[in-house]
Amino acid sequence: MVIALSLANEGIFEAQTTAEKDAIFQQYADGIKALVTKARQQNIAPVVTLCYPRSVYTPVEYGYIKRMNILLSSMDVPTVNFLGATEDGGGHFAKGFMFNDKHPNASGHREMLLSFVPTLFEALEKDKPAPSIPSGTRGFARITGAGAPLTFTSDSTMHSFAVSLMVRTQGDGTVVAVGGSTLAAKNESKVAGTERFDEVTMAADRPFTATVSPPQSKR
Repeated sequence: MVIALSLANEGIFEAQTTAEKDAIFQQYADGIKALVTKARQQNIAPVVTLCYPRSVYTPVEYGYIKRMNILLSSMDVPTVNFLGATEDGGGHFAKGFMFNDKHPNASGHREMLLSFVPTLFEALEKDKPAPSIPSGTRGFARITGAGAPLTFTSDSTMHSFAVSLMVRTQGDGTVVAVGGSTLAAKNESKVAGTERFDEVTMAADRPFTATVSPPQSKR
């Protein structure tokens, strides 16, 4: 079950005072936790989406959104980063992703869809534990020789994702190579009833390959 609610639904923007906003923040957090608990009581695996943008948010509301997303991410439940997939860096919908003040358009909804980890529901179905580094473990994989001993190819479209890793090298060379394609964006003005909005259509453009190499040692 996907639990997808925005702090806008609770009235975080309309609240006037800090005390009112704090109360709404707590009300939202308590409500999400209650929904997660009730889902698990019914043997339903919950997935929580992080709070997403609203185009009238000020830096004050944006602060509450980021705090809530950190809180949700710390819970023992899978989360999906809707905010990172659709915002402009200030808590508003990015250009071409907004239908109206509170809602994304079709392009925005597509980016939200693409923010789901492609194998999330398969992992939940197989009851796989969340990835973690075992306490007190300092092991690592030792790789020697040329070539690409570790590879990953996604069978789904990936947009708003980051990859991180830690390596220790004994020489110069490429550590990671990432291949994909850049995106071409086409903006259109559209009308739905009385709503006028811009919508961006993104498609694969040019192929690219990026590499990561350790700093060259001084000779």
